[in-house]
Amino acid sequence: MLNSKATNRLLTGIIFTASIFALLYVSLFASLEVSAIEPGRLKWRYRTEHNVKTSPAIAPDGTIYVGSRDHNLYALTPNGNLKWKYHMRGEVWSSPAISKNGTIYAGSTDSYLYALTPDGGLKWRYETGGPVYSSPAIGSDGTVYVGSDDNNLYALTPNGAVKWRYKAGGGINSPPAIGKDGTIYVVPNDNYLYALTPQGDMKWKFEAADVVLSPPAIGKDGTVYVGSNDYHLYALTPQGDMKWKFKTGTKVLSSPAIGPDSTIYLGSGHLYALTPQGDMKWKFAAKDDVFSSPAIGSDGTIYIGSYSHNLYALTPNGAVKWRYKTETVLRSSPTIGPDSTIYLGSHDHHLYAIEGESGGLADSPWPMYSQNPRHTSRVKRGTEASIIVNLVNSSDSDLDGKVYLNGSHKGSTGWNGKYKLSDLSTGSYTVKASKDGYSPSKETVYLSGGEKKEITLTLDKENQPPTASFNYSPDIPNSGKPVTFVAAAVDPDGSIERYIWAFGDGSSSSLASPTHEYSEPGTYTVGLKVVDNEGATSVTTKEITVRE
Repeated sequence: MLNSKATNRLLTGIIFTASIFALLYVSLFASLEVSAIEPGRLKWRYRTEHNVKTSPAIAPDGTIYVGSRDHNLYALTPNGNLKWKYHMRGEVWSSPAISKNGTIYAGSTDSYLYALTPDGGLKWRYETGGPVYSSPAIGSDGTVYVGSDDNNLYALTPNGAVKWRYKAGGGINSPPAIGKDGTIYVVPNDNYLYALTPQGDMKWKFEAADVVLSPPAIGKDGTVYVGSNDYHLYALTPQGDMKWKFKTGTKVLSSPAIGPDSTIYLGSGHLYALTPQGDMKWKFAAKDDVFSSPAIGSDGTIYIGSYSHNLYALTPNGAVKWRYKTETVLRSSPTIGPDSTIYLGSHDHHLYAIEGESGGLADSPWPMYSQNPRHTSRVKRGTEASIIVNLVNSSDSDLDGKVYLNGSHKGSTGWNGKYKLSDLSTGSYTVKASKDGYSPSKETVYLSGGEKKEITLTLDKENQPPTASFNYSPDIPNSGKPVTFVAAAVDPDGSIERYIWAFGDGSSSSLASPTHEYSEPGTYTVGLKVVDNEGATSVTTKEITVRE
């Protein structure tokens, strides 16, 4: 039996040992930069001086462009800092579009379309005959298509010269959509969807029962989806024939979005999910009307804004994953950044950046408003762009690595080999390589139309943690006599860099083989923590009994 003094010393030693190891672990983890993903968390918000109705556009360098009714177009860094703002003479209802060379196009209620440089300078501006609410679309040859409230669709060269203009029967306030063959689909306020050739001639027009305001979306097979104030979504062939129509509960003002599995998502009071045949899969009732256009993440998550002030993240089955509440109405359509951040504007005068989880935008023909984060409103054209992945490593040479695109496994390639990712549209992609036992490597790539990029991903073997153990002598030590401790730790793929001893009586050491004397008899818990050359750790403890 231990006397009370020995018992107290034992308890003190255990408590001290637990405390010192707790402190060691706190210190260790505090030194690491751990950034846990918290979907639905506010990353930042930027205040403008009026409502933000436009959908943000994202450039390849991560710059976010967004307009406000305060007459300004803003350029913000991915951290939410202002790079510049350009003041126009009217409100900015037009969502900006970004060309291959970085030119930013945006319209204003002052009747002008503006072309700005990436540093905020004016390249040119073109005056139409009425306010420009329409967001521009950009053709594969750089032609800029924009509608005006003067009933005209304008086709402008990248230098601002007029190629042609087409006069419709009403003001053109929605962005055009461009098909694979260059056909321009446009919706004036006159009950019609027009299909125009790249030369500005009408191919056909389709009449709805009421005004058509919904920006068109284009499917993989060329099907054109467009909504009307007559409470219907229409699916039309590329020749203008109706395939089907679906009745919603109210006017259809938002642009449809298409998921990776060809599901059509539409905001019209509720959020509807439809099959490619026009049958309803499900509908989601927010607390108030939904008129925002949906955006689909690469994992199938649907992001949608609501008049209830909420940004919703829904599963492909329509269940709520999370929601973020702003201060007032959300009409702005969300944009998904390459790092999964969700950007959208609000009537509370802010642009919001919300933590997402999707790994970028879905690989589908029309996954969001204006098709892609640059808002070119142009569907992908088959094998339009590609990424060549060079896979290298510094150790083994006889293993295969897996290649992933936006989280989806695409194939495998040998070390120092190449893997080609084809059939890619304009947009942002996360390319990752991995192998069991190796640290994954990834890179974010932004592709413009027809572009081919080559990247190199390097895999290194993952660090194997050390194993801590030790011995001591004599087997039964005496108080006041030296006890020798010898670390026997091993590291399978490196070396032991640090030894941290806690002897259980309040003393410690950093030697590999320290000597220690206990002043009092008792039972002590001795702990050893070792740290290898890459920071991995291992801990072991033993109880030793010290006699008089």
